[in-house]
Amino acid sequence: MKRPLIIFAIVAVVLAVVIYGGLQAHRKKTVNESLKQVFSSGTNQGTVLRNLQKMGAQAVPAEVQALSQTGEIGSAAELALLNNRSATNVLPDIVRLLGDKNPEVRQRAAGIVMDQIATRTRSPDISLLPALIKALNDTNEYVREDMAVAFSKFGTAAESAVPALVKALDDGSARVRIAAAMALSKIDGSQNAAIIPVFKDVIANGNARDRHWAAVYLHEMDPKNTDIIPVFISSLTNEETGIRISAAYSLLQCGSDAKVAVPALQKALDDVDADVRNAARNALGTIDPKALNKANVQNQ
Repeated sequence: MKRPLIIFAIVAVVLAVVIYGGLQAHRKKTVNESLKQVFSSGTNQGTVLRNLQKMGAQAVPAEVQALSQTGEIGSAAELALLNNRSATNVLPDIVRLLGDKNPEVRQRAAGIVMDQIATRTRSPDISLLPALIKALNDTNEYVREDMAVAFSKFGTAAESAVPALVKALDDGSARVRIAAAMALSKIDGSQNAAIIPVFKDVIANGNARDRHWAAVYLHEMDPKNTDIIPVFISSLTNEETGIRISAAYSLLQCGSDAKVAVPALQKALDDVDADVRNAARNALGTIDPKALNKANVQNQ
């Protein structure tokens, strides 16, 4: 009697493996077909990405595999993984792509790693640090910037990254220097003497985007510094919506010290973006409530 039972068990296992393999192949095919549609003309990109998001962990393996491809498939996989909470579970697999020979793949992987660590992970895995430190020397400035931002989430646990981040304070890219300085401020407070000059230099010599973020981080370290208020005023008309919103909230945090920004904030009440208008309204309500009331009356 035992022999038939053993044979039955073996057949059952084989069938289970075959069925599982078939399901995996079907899921991979479904994910790949969806990824091909992300940038197709006539396709609702949002709908496709939401459908992939609903697949959750089931879609992740195929998305990670597609991430290593160049062109639109790789870009579609990046968008899908940025919108897939389950990507956190395979972060080591994505981190390994930071060592890919193709700079396009490394940049995509860096963006996802930064997003997952900085915004979706409560306690980042410190075993990832060696790979992130190595990536801080990447030839691509966006990869270096993303790695520096990621380090800031580790806090003091990223002490091993301090030498590499100190070196990055002299990086040829202002955006990398800003991110490295910001990360160091979170990891090692004793580095402030080296960090503050980096922010001030970018504010004096950087482009509009870099000047804004340098001012944001400098204000975080030195809330009483009112010299950076003109930077935030200038940022209220930046072409990037996110920077305009950030500028308004930065001015809000300056409180009554930012009264010089009232005229610019009043103009921002007519911004094309609703979130900018709302941020400007909140800032005015804190800095000069009378100016906000006057603007409300005029708009009635």
